[in-house]
Amino acid sequence: MSRREKKKPRDKGESPTLKTINYRGGVVRFRIPTDWVEEYEQAGGGGTFYKPGDNDGGTLRLEMILAVARPGKPVTAEFIAELLRAIRRNMALLPARLAKAP
Repeated sequence: MSRREKKKPRDKGESPTLKTINYRGGVVRFRIPTDWVEEYEQAGGGGTFYKPGDNDGGTLRLEMILAVARPGKPVTAEFIAELLRAIRRNMALLPARLAKAP
């Protein structure tokens, strides 16, 4: 069999058919199985993606953070890293029951 020929997938290990998600207009693009559910929060919130009825499987949760810097100050990787550290510090100040991720 040549390298260009694809092996026919086995039934048990068959790769799922995928659909492309263009999250928030394509800011993030990824693929998930076509049978997964897509749920989006209102008003620009996050998204949740999962296989229905699969309580043992994983769930993908995605949320975007908009970072705006002062005029003349570029939004760099270090700026974002500091922003995330500040969020983590603020989460530590919340009561434990509120600081846990859903």
